[in-house]
Amino acid sequence: MESVVTRRVASWPVYMPALERAHCIVLAFGINDTSYRSSAAAVRNYAEILNAMPQGCHVIVSAILPTSDSSNSIANSVDDRSGWIREFNSELESLADERDNVTYLDSTPLLDRDGDNHLDSVFDDGDGLHLNSKGNLVWSASIGQAIRTSAKTN
Repeated sequence: MESVVTRRVASWPVYMPALERAHCIVLAFGINDTSYRSSAAAVRNYAEILNAMPQGCHVIVSAILPTSDSSNSIANSVDDRSGWIREFNSELESLADERDNVTYLDSTPLLDRDGDNHLDSVFDDGDGLHLNSKGNLVWSASIGQAIRTSAKTN
């Protein structure tokens, strides 16, 4: 079965000139896959996307960020979703480690400071899924640091 991601990657030629000029590409996806796809299937789709990236360009892949207890609509339960996210992130980290030009970035410790596998309420926009402005500042600073590190090494 062809995935939505596969169909979208096939339409990327229009974006390739911009991607080929990039020194670094950041890929960050949310949790939509947690409700209808195994983490392994989602990582396979991620691999397709990485394979479509221009050769020689550094790619930073962001871990899926934690969600909070207040969100129950995406997976069967918060614990199921949190487990899916941890499994996916572990598989994504392994995928990144297999590639010379890919860096795995996990901002979870910055957004889940107590280590309970849930987004800290101070960073929650109120729906349990999205970061508020404070959370976005933390996450974007983490991405910025990864880009600066990438620029120094490439």
